[in-house]
Amino acid sequence: ITVRPLPGWNITGHYNYDDESYNQTYTDLPFYYSSVSDPHTLSNTISDIYKINQQTGYYNYNIFTSYEKYTGWHYFKVQIGEQTEQKTYSTLTGYNQGLYSTQVPSLALTSGTAPSTTDAGGYSWATNSTIGRINYNYKEKYLVEGNASYMGTSLFPQNTRYHLFTSVSARWNIAKEGFFDALRKQISNLKLRVSYGGLGDISYFLNSG
Repeated sequence: ITVRPLPGWNITGHYNYDDESYNQTYTDLPFYYSSVSDPHTLSNTISDIYKINQQTGYYNYNIFTSYEKYTGWHYFKVQIGEQTEQKTYSTLTGYNQGLYSTQVPSLALTSGTAPSTTDAGGYSWATNSTIGRINYNYKEKYLVEGNASYMGTSLFPQNTRYHLFTSVSARWNIAKEGFFDALRKQISNLKLRVSYGGLGDISYFLNSG
């Protein structure tokens, strides 16, 4: 969703949600087979049932607002926004023998004396970021950008979850200079850039979980 209250001012928001469920049931049941003495012999298989349930939920939302303006040869843009995402995962398994009904196999309808239910665990994580950016350029020759992000994640201990990251960069578009006219047909774009700062990245931890 994008809203433009005034010329140059944009407000954009996104929301995503995904929920997945996996359920599987495995059973071993007595069966009939043909033998010399009896063409309808029932096997002595002990009936059992094994069930697994897995649940995954994920949501993500972000909202950003920006304002840009041209004043003569000068261009300014300011942007600020927030982004949050969360993911949860859980898995549960169960097993028992002695089904009361082979037509409707259910863990609740078993007579085994050693049922097992295993909570195989799961995980949950969340991230939250507040991001700001300022851009300025003059005649598309000289460009400056500053960034700041305040990022947090539940993967870290509570007293170290949030960190502030800042960076700044400057670029010189040599191809826009007058002395470069003779080479512009051969080289359409040539920039020198210098930057300093740091960026937060927790993708390693998310991919591990």
